[in-house]
Amino acid sequence: MKHKVFFLLISVMLMGILAACSSEETSGNNSKESGTQSIELWHYFEGNLKDVLEDNVTKYNESQDKVEVKLTFVPYGELNNQLLISGTNDATPDLVITGINEVQLFAESGVLEDMTANVEEWENNDQITEDIMDIHKVDDNVYGLPIKTNAIVMFYNKDMVEEPPTTWEELKKTAADATDGKQTGFLASAHNSQQGTASWIPFLISAGEDITTIGSDGGKEALQLWKDMVDEGSMSSEAVNKTIMDAQVDFQNGNTAMTLTGPWFIPELEANAPDLNWGVAEIPKDEKHVSLVGGESISMGKGANKEAAWDFISWFLEPENHFEYAKATGDFPALEDAFNEPYFQDDPVKQVFVNVIKSSSGYGWGENQGDFNQIVYTAMQKALTGEATVEEAVTEAQQKVDQILQ
Repeated sequence: MKHKVFFLLISVMLMGILAACSSEETSGNNSKESGTQSIELWHYFEGNLKDVLEDNVTKYNESQDKVEVKLTFVPYGELNNQLLISGTNDATPDLVITGINEVQLFAESGVLEDMTANVEEWENNDQITEDIMDIHKVDDNVYGLPIKTNAIVMFYNKDMVEEPPTTWEELKKTAADATDGKQTGFLASAHNSQQGTASWIPFLISAGEDITTIGSDGGKEALQLWKDMVDEGSMSSEAVNKTIMDAQVDFQNGNTAMTLTGPWFIPELEANAPDLNWGVAEIPKDEKHVSLVGGESISMGKGANKEAAWDFISWFLEPENHFEYAKATGDFPALEDAFNEPYFQDDPVKQVFVNVIKSSSGYGWGENQGDFNQIVYTAMQKALTGEATVEEAVTEAQQKVDQILQ
């Protein structure tokens, strides 16, 4: 693993010299003459997410005089590389917000501080589900905590689908029944990117499998389900060319009866298709309903002022603050107390997302995330286009996974 991380860092460094961050504030380990400790937080948020984060940081800074958090914006496409490079010249920030499924990657790359002692003493550490907490761990040590979550669910057109399917068998039948010359019954992204992987992985997990057993009978059945619907015409063969956002457009335009996407789609539906009669449901299951958790997490950079950094994290994740933050972002929380707020429980759409998030987990692929992602979407593309049979596609995928894990 050390060799793999070393070559990862070298490849990242070859991509360019670390660009100056957009903040002109002082770095995180400096202190003011007044005694206030200044710490730096890197993030990639823009628009409303940036405004909400800034509001919370201002509120925290004004609530006490011991620590001042200073924000540094790093564009989404640059943050991962800059964070990895920062670890090679002792320039990591005190705090960093990353994708929830990337914490293990950065921990294994050596750019994050171990937060285990802080989390074990934290009074709210039992409010995060075990599955979500696990994707913040490496060798049972904690390297981050979730600040907001989301998940992919099934959106369905109530005028085309009377009752949403709950099982794979029902999905095939409902999709076939809803298909006519104007629309397909089901459409999900099978794109050659993480969006395709994220759309299909819940089916693999629902079969009781994971990336390490993709070539199993369950893996074959999960991919065969999509292949059958494509062959039958109830799922567009164009799925291999469509991102999740493309599928969303087809859904809101009435070109498909069911699709898979997340809560970010709701404002678009309300704005662009106000008369569409839609609902949400859990992704149809084989053995169990499951989805893939997304969102963001907060971690301490290597060499951080841990006391000051934890002071902000623990404030940020106080249940009331956490609830208000999740509500303002339009995403969902990670703490049980926040999930139980009427705002989430009394809305039938939000309640579906809450139930899905609480019963799901993230990738947990660590440093192998990029490789595994490519293996999955390559298998999907080969099987759905007919370049390979389903058995050939998952067998090849299994061989590639085994080689990586040797």
